[in-house]
Amino acid sequence: MRLAALLTILLIGALVAPPTLVRSQPLQSSVEAGRRFAEIWCSGCHAVELKATRSGSIAPDLSTIANKRSTTSRSLHIFLQKSHNKMPNFVLEKEDAADVVAYVLSLRAK
Repeated sequence: MRLAALLTILLIGALVAPPTLVRSQPLQSSVEAGRRFAEIWCSGCHAVELKATRSGSIAPDLSTIANKRSTTSRSLHIFLQKSHNKMPNFVLEKEDAADVVAYVLSLRAK
């Protein structure tokens, strides 16, 4: 009986609790993890670092993508969830996608 009452209280508390606050700035470890991911999986086609150059013109630099007016956290997440004709069809885990988005947005000109 006590267990049922406790579970009921916990459930009600979870339902009426305020939503979790979202970080306004990504954690530095997120940005670093995104950079490492991009170096491994994206650098064959994209210049990953700010001052890096890529061989050929296969794909835009990540800093160019970051500085487009249309680039937002949401637009990057949506882009990474879809397949594209000119890109390999990577399936990223949510955490990897969040890290890559954090890294790309960190490349914006200040």
